[in-house]
Amino acid sequence: MKAFTKIPVVDVSALGGTDPAAHAATVAKLREIASSIGFLYVSGHGIPEAVSSELIAAAKGLFDLSLPEKMKIYIGNSRNHRGYVPEGEEVFAGKTPDRKEAFDLAQDLPNDDPDYLAGNPLLGPNQWPENLPGFREAVMAYYAAAFQLGRRLLRGFSEAVGLEPTALDHLVTKPTSQ
Repeated sequence: MKAFTKIPVVDVSALGGTDPAAHAATVAKLREIASSIGFLYVSGHGIPEAVSSELIAAAKGLFDLSLPEKMKIYIGNSRNHRGYVPEGEEVFAGKTPDRKEAFDLAQDLPNDDPDYLAGNPLLGPNQWPENLPGFREAVMAYYAAAFQLGRRLLRGFSEAVGLEPTALDHLVTKPTSQ
């Protein structure tokens, strides 16, 4: 591993853009950093500030709900690991309960999705709070933007290792990422 004093930042705005030279330079930078340091920060991600701000406001709204209201969407009620996670629910390796609340979600698939019906434990519908207008829309807008960024990065890294940009796309048609 290459010695470094700070985590490198890569502007990925050129990935998938209209300037082939800038795209190639970004791919080369990804290759160099991934093969030497192994990790990086991303700038130029393209997620609009409004989408991030709406997500933060939605999250505050969720966590401000009463515990009984949040427990209506308790993760334990979901066969595909989606929903509200109360403080202390998750335990660290040292058996110390965590000190956070969470809301786990992923790609929101319909109840009649074949993979969900087949019992895939990580694919299916999300649980949503009933009395929080705009929450679902804000969360899924951010999820969609982050997914598109992930796809751009996947394609950039695919090129960085000598593959066609879309060579790995088939592996993320129904991602289980949360």
